[in-house]
Formats: sequence, structure tokens, C-alpha cells
Amino acid sequence: MRFENRDKFYRKLVKKSPIGEYGSDYQQQSLVRSLDNAHRLLSSPAAKAFDLSLEPKASFDKYNTGRFGLGCCSRGA
Repeated sequence: MRFENRDKFYRKLVKKSPIGEYGSDYQQQSLVRSLDNAHRLLSSPAAKAFDLSLEPKASFDKYNTGRFGLGCCSRGA
């Protein structure tokens, strides 16, 4: 539910953005397609590819070198 609420809010922001208000039809449609594609990916099973909490600990520890890495996954929270 949180993801859907953020998506709706972001779409409202886009409508009020310069592209949303003054962009060509092509620019507006392109932006909406990008949002739709991102939403489809993040709500699909394929999104697990971005879930660093599923990474094996040994592999995770190799590239987790600081604050940025910790901010990317739930292990650092």
C-alpha cells in the first residue's frame, strides 16, 4: 500500500511539473511510460534482483564498504 501511495503522489507531482504543464504530448507520454515501466518492475517478482537483504552474507560483506552500501538494504538500518 505504501508503494502505491507513493506512486500516486509522484504522479500528482509530475502533472504539476514543467513537463506535465508545458511539455509536448510526446514528452508527457514518455514520462508516464517511464513511470508505468518502473511501477511494473518494482511490483513484480523481478524486483527481488534489487533486494540486497537477499544477498549471501559473504558476498554482501565484500562490497559493503560504507554508509552508501548500508543505506541500500535493510541490514544496515
